[in-house]
Amino acid sequence: MKKRIVFAAVFALVLTFVMPLFAHGADFVDVEDEQWYTEAVDYVAGKGYFAGTSDDTFDPYTWMSRAMFATVLSRVSYDDLSGYDDGPFSDVAPDAWYSTFVNWAYDKGIVAGTGEATFSPDSPVTREEACVMMSRLLAYKNVDCEQADEITAFSDDASISEWASDAVYQMRRCGVVSGKPENVFDPLGIATRAEVAVMIRKLDQAIISSFDLKSYTVDIRIDGMSGNVRLLQMSDIHLTLTDETDTPEAVANQAARSAGFESEIGDGVAREDRFDKFIDYAKYLSSDLLLLTGDIIDAPSNGNIAFVNDKLNNSGLGYLYILGNHDWTGDWLGTYQSTQQREQNIPKFSQVIGSGEDGVAVRDYGAFVLLAVDNSNDQVTSQQCYILEQYIKNGKPIILALHVPLDAQTLRADVTAK
Repeated sequence: MKKRIVFAAVFALVLTFVMPLFAHGADFVDVEDEQWYTEAVDYVAGKGYFAGTSDDTFDPYTWMSRAMFATVLSRVSYDDLSGYDDGPFSDVAPDAWYSTFVNWAYDKGIVAGTGEATFSPDSPVTREEACVMMSRLLAYKNVDCEQADEITAFSDDASISEWASDAVYQMRRCGVVSGKPENVFDPLGIATRAEVAVMIRKLDQAIISSFDLKSYTVDIRIDGMSGNVRLLQMSDIHLTLTDETDTPEAVANQAARSAGFESEIGDGVAREDRFDKFIDYAKYLSSDLLLLTGDIIDAPSNGNIAFVNDKLNNSGLGYLYILGNHDWTGDWLGTYQSTQQREQNIPKFSQVIGSGEDGVAVRDYGAFVLLAVDNSNDQVTSQQCYILEQYIKNGKPIILALHVPLDAQTLRADVTAK
C-alpha cells in the first residue's frame, strides 16, 4: 500500500557526546530545591556552560568574575578554542585556567581590557558589563534573538552607562534580563553566579529560538572519552522544489504536494528557508557532522536534488545523508518504491551520499561508532545485519541512524518476514 505523509516533522536534534565533566544542579549541595535560580543552575551545568566552584558546590551568591564570565560565553559560543594560548593582557598568565577563554573572547571582540594591557580577570562583572559582553557575542555570531519591538525603560535608566545602554535594552528585548523589583535594573550591581546562570539560560534559549527550528538536545556522556563530538540531525523536511529542467508532471506533482504541506504546517515559513536556518544553526554550534536522516526532499525532482547538492556541498560542513523512502520515489515516475525507480533515481544522489558498503555508512569517533543504515525500502537486509553485528562485537557504543523507525519488540520477526 502506498504510504502517505500526514505531517512533515521539521526538527533539529543535537546529539553531543562529551566527557562526564560537569555536575547538574541537583548534585550541588548548596543549590536548594525550588529556588529562583535552581532550574537555571541545573540547565547551565547540564549544558557544560558552568562548572562548580568545587566537585559539589556552585556558590550561587558569590559574584561572577570577569574571567568566569568570559569562560561561560566561550562555551555558549561552541567555538573551537584551540590556538588561543597567547593574548595581549599582562595580568592573564598563559598557564591560568582562564587564559584560553579570555584570549578567545578578546580576539572575537566580546571583551575589552580595563587598562592599556590589563583585563582584571578576578574583578567582579557588573550587570551592565554582562549585557555588553552578551550583546557582543550575538554580534560576533550574527544572531538576532530580539523578540519584543517596544519595551519600557528601567526606572533607574539614568544610572545605566551610555556605552552600555543599547546592550542592556537589547538584552531586555531578547528576554535575557527583566530587572529587579520595581523595574530596577541596577546596572552597577555585581552579578552573582546565580544571576548569571539565569541570564545565560535565557540567552541560550533565545539564541536557539532565533533559528526557528523545533530543536531537541540530547547529551550522551561516555566514560573515558576525551573532548566533544556534536552531531546535528534533521529529518522529514520534504522539500518540494522544481526547476526548468523538470517535466510538467514533476512540477505539477510537487506543487500539489507543497500546497498540502504548507496547509498542514501552517507557520508560513518556507521549507527551503528552514533548511537554510538548519545550516546556519549547524555553523553556530560548530557541529562536527550534519546527520540528514531521510525525506529531506519529497521526491527526486531535478530542482530538489540541485538545491540539496548546492546547499550541502557549499556549506563547508561535514555531513552524512541517509535516504528516506520519499527521497528517491516520485509519484509521477511509476510504481511506488519499485526496483526500477530505485535503480533510476539513487544515482542522482551521488554527490551527497557516500559509498557505504551495502547501504551502511560508518563514522568511527574513537570512543563510539555512528552507523547509518539505508532502510528506505522498509527493509534491513541480511548483509546490513551482518555488518552491524561485526561492529557490535567490537564492543564500542553504537549510535544507529536510519530513516524508517525500528520497533525493537518486533524487529526480529519483521526482518525475518521481509
